[in-house]
Amino acid sequence: MHQIREIHTQLSGLTAEAVQQPASSGRLPLTLVESPDTYETIWGKICSNEDLDFPSMQEALSTRRCIEVASKCTEQLNVNLQSITIRTANTFQEVLDVRIDGFGIAQSVIDAVSDAALSFDNETRNYLDGPRTQQRDTFYQHISACLKSKAEGIVKRVVDTAVHLIDEVSKDAMSQTPRLAAQGTLTVLEEVLEATDEMQAAHPDGLSLKALELLHDPDFSYTRFVVSRIAQRPRDANGILGLSQSICRGLLEWSIKIAASFGVLCDINEQVQRAEKRTNEQMESVAKHFGNILAGQFDRFIQQQIRDSKANMSRAFRTGANVPHELNSIYGTLLEEDAGT
Repeated sequence: MHQIREIHTQLSGLTAEAVQQPASSGRLPLTLVESPDTYETIWGKICSNEDLDFPSMQEALSTRRCIEVASKCTEQLNVNLQSITIRTANTFQEVLDVRIDGFGIAQSVIDAVSDAALSFDNETRNYLDGPRTQQRDTFYQHISACLKSKAEGIVKRVVDTAVHLIDEVSKDAMSQTPRLAAQGTLTVLEEVLEATDEMQAAHPDGLSLKALELLHDPDFSYTRFVVSRIAQRPRDANGILGLSQSICRGLLEWSIKIAASFGVLCDINEQVQRAEKRTNEQMESVAKHFGNILAGQFDRFIQQQIRDSKANMSRAFRTGANVPHELNSIYGTLLEEDAGT
């Protein structure tokens, strides 16, 4: 009986110590209040001379502590990711003023997520391997999804801006008094592209990759992707049609270069294809618009020439002039006018 009272005293002291044990200590005390069994159940087993399942109790405690650490790290990650933003740009000048540093933003996202992973690993390193590995896998899947979602959101906003401006320029080019499809707009866009290239050049080694298992494609090549998607852009500044098409190509180039900065973090192909598709559609629409105008002008010119020719022939018959000579003269005039157009 004395021995039982001694065991009771020892367990009571251990319980008191366990309750005061901080979750971040890394130790695994026998925290009875957090075990699968209540204190009364454990004491009942001792009195009945039954075995206690200490491994299960420690495993349950490790699982709980790892979940607590993951929750804390997730909260901090959410705060850090929310602080990474890009300003919305609706005009060419705003795009220039914002100066989106694709690599810089992508690096900030990588750092935020890798810091969360490192914090979890450090704070749970002394817990049981089984529960720790299980909770680590779950936590890593979650923060990897957060990283992907953040990167995809940024890429989408950049492409949204490019598509919006492409639509605006194309609509403007087909208006009666174009304002955007002008040399001034092309000049601003050239400054945007130059600033983008300068910011990318500030990261000669690309991104500093950490926690590779969290990334979408650690082997993604920015240079290879950009070269494969951007053809040599003709600097055609002749007329409204040439200006509008040069501006559309420039906007596509800008969006592809920014999007490619995030190729390590997420799949950018869908958004890049959206920008390419809209660019081609709008360029074709504008070209067709000007083609219809030219065809209409040429048709009116031909009709006028036919009317003039009929008048000349009628006059030739009335006056007894040399009709074959008049026909050759009219034909020659048509050829000269056609060559001039």
